[in-house]
Amino acid sequence: MLKSRDPANDRYGRFDYGTPPAKNGDYAFLLHILTSLKSTGKGAVIHPHGVLFRGGAEAAIRKNLVRRGFIKGIIGLPANLFYGTGIPACILVLDKGGAAGRKGIFMVDASKGFIKDGNKNRLRAQDIHKIVDAFTRQLETAKYSRMVPLAEIEGNDFNLNLPRYIDSTEPEDVQDIAAHLKGGIPNADIDGLSAYWQVFPNVRQELFADADRPGYSQPKVDASQVKAAIFAHPEFTAFNQTVTTLFGGWKATNTPLLTGIKQDVCRQYQQG
Repeated sequence: MLKSRDPANDRYGRFDYGTPPAKNGDYAFLLHILTSLKSTGKGAVIHPHGVLFRGGAEAAIRKNLVRRGFIKGIIGLPANLFYGTGIPACILVLDKGGAAGRKGIFMVDASKGFIKDGNKNRLRAQDIHKIVDAFTRQLETAKYSRMVPLAEIEGNDFNLNLPRYIDSTEPEDVQDIAAHLKGGIPNADIDGLSAYWQVFPNVRQELFADADRPGYSQPKVDASQVKAAIFAHPEFTAFNQTVTTLFGGWKATNTPLLTGIKQDVCRQYQQG
C-alpha cells in the first residue's frame, strides 16, 4: 500500500491509493512517481495500454486516481516504438497542481503518426510537434484528440482505453455492387468530394452527367483527360491565380525575415 508524502493531499496527510497486484508492477511504478511529487508537482510515465483497462486491484487504483484528478492526460503511442517490445505504449501525464478542479482527461491517439526505421517505428519531428501542440494547447481534433469529461469516463466504469473515447479508424471503403455489375458512378462517391465542389461548383457538371438510372452518373470526359479538363476550367484557373497571388505576397513579405535569421539566433533559441 502506498501513502502520499504530501500533507496537502488530505486532512491526515496521507491517501490510500490502493495496493498494486503482485503480478503487474506498472501501477507500483506509477504510484511511486505520484507519491514523490509535491502538491503542485507534475510527472509522466510510459506504460503498456493494459493499465488503462485491466480490472481487479488496478481498476480500483485507476478509479481513485481519476476521481482525485491526478491524471491530466493520456497519449497513445505507435506500436513497435521501443526496443525489446513491439506492443504499443501510452504516456500518462500526472498533475497534482490542478487536480482539485479537474473536470476531464485530455486524450490523444497518436498511434498512426510514425515512420518505419529498419525493424522499428520512429516518431518524426512532425509527429512529436503535433502531439506536443495538441496537448499543450488542448486542441480537439477529430480522430486524434479530445477532452473527455469525467462523467463520460465514470459512465464507462473508469475504463480509460482510448478507442472508447477516440474513434481513429479509417472510413470503410464501401463497394457498390450494382455499379460494378451495371456500370455508372455512384453519386454517393461523387458527393464524397463535396469539399472540392464547394470551391469548383461547375466542375462537377463538366465531368459528370446523369446516368440512365437514379443515383448514378456517367463520366463526360475520358479518364486520361480528367486532369487536363480540370486544369483548363475557368474556376480552377481563377482559383490558381488567387492562390499564386496570395503566396507571392506572403513570400515577398517573409523571405527577408527568414533569410535574415543567423546561426547564433537559432542556437540561442534552442538554448532557451
